[in-house]
Amino acid sequence: EAMQKGAFNFLEKPITPNRLRAIAEKAAEAVSLKRRNTELLQRLDERFGFEGIIYVSKKMQMVIDRLRRIAATDATVLITGENGTGKEVIAQAIHQNSPRRSKRMVAINTGAIAENLVESELFGHVSGAFTGANQDKAGKFKLADGGTLFLDEIGDMPAEAQTRLLRVLQEGEYTMVGGAKTIKSNVRIITATHRDLRQLIRQGLFREDLFYRLNVVPIRVPPLRNRIEDISDLIHHFNKQGAELGLPQKIIDPDGMKVLKNYHWPGNIRELENLVKRVSALYAEKIISAETLKKELFDSGHDEKDSSVRPSESLSESIERHLREYFTAHEGG
Repeated sequence: EAMQKGAFNFLEKPITPNRLRAIAEKAAEAVSLKRRNTELLQRLDERFGFEGIIYVSKKMQMVIDRLRRIAATDATVLITGENGTGKEVIAQAIHQNSPRRSKRMVAINTGAIAENLVESELFGHVSGAFTGANQDKAGKFKLADGGTLFLDEIGDMPAEAQTRLLRVLQEGEYTMVGGAKTIKSNVRIITATHRDLRQLIRQGLFREDLFYRLNVVPIRVPPLRNRIEDISDLIHHFNKQGAELGLPQKIIDPDGMKVLKNYHWPGNIRELENLVKRVSALYAEKIISAETLKKELFDSGHDEKDSSVRPSESLSESIERHLREYFTAHEGG
């Protein structure tokens, strides 16, 4: 009766000191574990919840308002936006504010996996399903059971895997590669892409019926150049992160802030984060000037009015060029 009312354990007489000590230690460990779990959830809320998203702009406020309304549901979400805008952070915030928060959020970049392995990664495989499959392996759907499955770069998913994913969304069940047993799916699906899925549909590269299954609640994350009011707060946030890594915190002078707010930001928030940590690591001065920022941001021979994205190149090509030229300039540094 005492156990039913919440007691951890009970002792029968005669009580030995060793028995009492063992049960007391287990009770203390249980309380400590519960407290650590509570603290961990609080830290997860601070880092991945809506409170962990840095913004003051109205554009991001509209995004957050939309997220708050849909987080508590099981609705499928499609997050779109340029590379570096923080789509995975948005997905984590949705999960952390959902009833599934006590379970895992499992993320997979479908564009970074070999085409012939995507289905195995998603659904798992049984031993002998293909060459090298020496034992059963659980897929991401199984690992995320009861929680959230985040499919990043969904626009790069191979056609065959698209068909299998559509079937799971329609029927709520799947089979492992090479298996015959049907497994019930209990995950919330959140997807993200920087690509235009409607254009991919017109090109025959993405299934239209899958698009409508995924696009139940669309979330568009604005690029950094459209939310420049957030730059100051983001710099402060990245400074704090850098301090945790032992990097000195820096101050951007007023002219430097003008440079940052007039910059095109092809790499978005990721590019700003890298810039803040880079100048913290490379420059001794406490106050970072506009000249220093121009040196780090712009190509040699180009002034600050340059858009930093050449008309003939795509956004991804521009980011790759910036990174290549930066590491070339600092080679051996």
